[in-house]
Formats: sequence, structure tokens, C-alpha cells
Amino acid sequence: MVAPKRKRYNKKQRLAAAEKWIPTYDGKNLVKGYSNWFGVDKICAINELELLGHEIDSEYKEQIYKLKKRQEEAAKKENFDDPGDLKTREFDDWQNADYYFIAGCSIRNNLGRI
Repeated sequence: MVAPKRKRYNKKQRLAAAEKWIPTYDGKNLVKGYSNWFGVDKICAINELELLGHEIDSEYKEQIYKLKKRQEEAAKKENFDDPGDLKTREFDDWQNADYYFIAGCSIRNNLGRI
């Protein structure tokens, strides 16, 4: 199923459509509504609404920027554990950096030699 066309707009098309859409918006939070309607993140919504001349509360902007930064840091932390890094891996008694136990098979990993 294809997303609605408004969610596939580029920036120029969103700004043109937003001029017609904003007067019809009845919600409390214009940034959240813009973000949901056009399928962009809240930082993009803030930037584009400011381009259209709408003032966004500075405390709200800071809150959104801090949230985005925390999410990026959490994603970095989650991806930090590289399974290929043998120095950070913990091994059991039956396994080390050169020998992996696989039931029914044993393979030595000595610089590419089997």
C-alpha cells in the first residue's frame, strides 16, 4: 500500500501545501499536527513552520532538540556493541577467540587457516 501523497512531498511541495493546510488545522499543537500530517519529524516541522512565519515557543524547541539528542545517543549506545570485536566479547570455558564450539563440528580460526 502506498503512503498518502502528502507524506511523499519534498520540502518545496510541503511548504506550498502547508499554507493551505495550516488555517484548517484545529489541533492544539501545530508542530505535532504538521509532523503527523506531512510525515516529517518534529525538528523538520519546526524549521518549516518557522520558514512560513509561525513562531514556535523556544522552550518547546529546546525540549524537542534535547529529546532528539537523547534518542541519537541511545541509538549509538545500542549499536556500540560490535559482535566482531573479539576484545570486548566474553567467552565461556569451552570457547575462546581462536576456537568456536559448534555441536558436531569444530573449526579453528587461526588467521584464515582451517
